[in-house]
Amino acid sequence: MFCGNKGHTPVHMEVAMTSRRAVLLALAGFILGLAASLAPSLAEDQPPLPTPRPSYAPKGSDKIVTTAKSSVDLPTPPPGGYKRGRVIILRGLANIWSRGMDELARKFEAQGVSVILENHSVWHKLADDAITDYGKDKNVAPIIIIGHSLGGDAALVMSNWMVQNKVPVRLIVVFDAVAQTHPLEGGIQEVINFYKPHGYGQEVTGSKRFTGTITNVDMTQRKDIDHLNIDKDQTLQDEVLAKTLTILKETQTASR
Repeated sequence: MFCGNKGHTPVHMEVAMTSRRAVLLALAGFILGLAASLAPSLAEDQPPLPTPRPSYAPKGSDKIVTTAKSSVDLPTPPPGGYKRGRVIILRGLANIWSRGMDELARKFEAQGVSVILENHSVWHKLADDAITDYGKDKNVAPIIIIGHSLGGDAALVMSNWMVQNKVPVRLIVVFDAVAQTHPLEGGIQEVINFYKPHGYGQEVTGSKRFTGTITNVDMTQRKDIDHLNIDKDQTLQDEVLAKTLTILKETQTASR
């Protein structure tokens, strides 16, 4: 005669294990269902990465556009130079076809402005650096972000990421971005977008939370400009330089 505990017979043990498995499966199903239901809302909260296109060099000219000498007057640097603000310039694909951004960076440096010049692919690190620095020192503002092609896409996405992390963006300048992946959010004050609508460029738009100013400049009438040389146009560069220097100078004066 079997004298063991009836609660531990093989039959009872198998039933207990089956019950536990059923509970675990039900719990796993609930967790997966909850994650699936949250996924869309989480995706809406995070700005997407710039769409990596075109993945090839578009046909066009990469030579510097020869335009009349700009009549834009540049503001005189404030006494002691520019001690507030951050200017970030982003190149496009492979650092090859956005050399106008290098030239623009040199113009800023000649005016005493320190510039961060990088490829579009590192936008997230630059944004996170600015977020961290702004948390420690508000003199990081005003923040100006300028980009060409994929660098323009990254400038838009980067700005959304920064304002979602409570860092204001004073000005975005876009030279013929190829794909706006997300409308601009509140906290961005001003956008200037130079674009060729029948090539790669397109208008920049804002979400219902955007309260700033967007100026879309259609360059269709400029037959000498295309996607590969729009960033090298001397007149556009000088306009951006003058606009940015004015913003920076006003900020330095206001902080004194």
